[in-house]
Amino acid sequence: MNVMTRRQTVAQPTSCLPEKWCVLLLTGAVLAGCEAVPTRFASGLSAEDRALALALPVHRDSLAEGSYRSVGSVTGVSCQITHDDPYRISERNALEELRLAAFQAGGSAVMEVKCNSVERGQGARRCFRSIECAGIAVETGKAN
Repeated sequence: MNVMTRRQTVAQPTSCLPEKWCVLLLTGAVLAGCEAVPTRFASGLSAEDRALALALPVHRDSLAEGSYRSVGSVTGVSCQITHDDPYRISERNALEELRLAAFQAGGSAVMEVKCNSVERGQGARRCFRSIECAGIAVETGKAN
C-alpha cells in the first residue's frame, strides 16, 4: 500500500533568485512604501556631524525677533513600523530625528517645536504608531 503524507503532496515553491536577493528585494519593497526612512536606519551623516546635530538646541517657543534666520520647517519621527517591531517610540527619539533634519537643512537650532502621538491610519507616515515632532530650523545669531 502506497500512502502519501500531506507534506509530500504539497508543491514546494521554487525561486530562481538566491535567498539573500529575496531578502534584499523584500526590504527594498518595504522601505519604498515609507515616505521617509527613519534615521535609526540611515542618517547619511558622519559620526562627527551626527554628534554636532544631536547637540542642537530645541526651543518649544519662538526665539527673540532678529536673533535668528529661518532655514525652513523640519520634522522628526519616531516610528514603530509594525505592531511587533521591537523599536519603542519615544519623544526623545523623535527630537533626535528633528535635530538631524535641522542640521541637514543648515540650521543651528530648532524653535516652535511641537510633538504629537500618531496612531496607525493618521498622518502621512506609514507607521503602526509614531511620535512626530515639527518645528522651524533656524540659524541663530542671524537676522532675517
